[in-house]
Amino acid sequence: VAGYLVWQVQTFVRLPELTLIEPKAVVLEQRSVEVYGRAETEARVTVNGETVLLANDGTFSFNLPLRFGINVVRVEATGASGRTRIVERRLLVLRS
Repeated sequence: VAGYLVWQVQTFVRLPELTLIEPKAVVLEQRSVEVYGRAETEARVTVNGETVLLANDGTFSFNLPLRFGINVVRVEATGASGRTRIVERRLLVLRS
């Protein structure tokens, strides 16, 4: 019983899993990029402050408009405990 309680507490207080698969390139010429990744299915995910819906397998996709120069892509996954994992990428958009 004690082991089960410890396991429950650990799963509640740990940071949610979050993997950012795309974008991989850091230098781009296009004006938008597809942000693609995977998170825990119970997590609430945002990309630059915009809420993103998760598929049943925990994947998400979001088309992010970009401007010329340096762009910051900030993906946040917030778990049931309110703890948040953040992944950031900086993208440089060149004039084509």
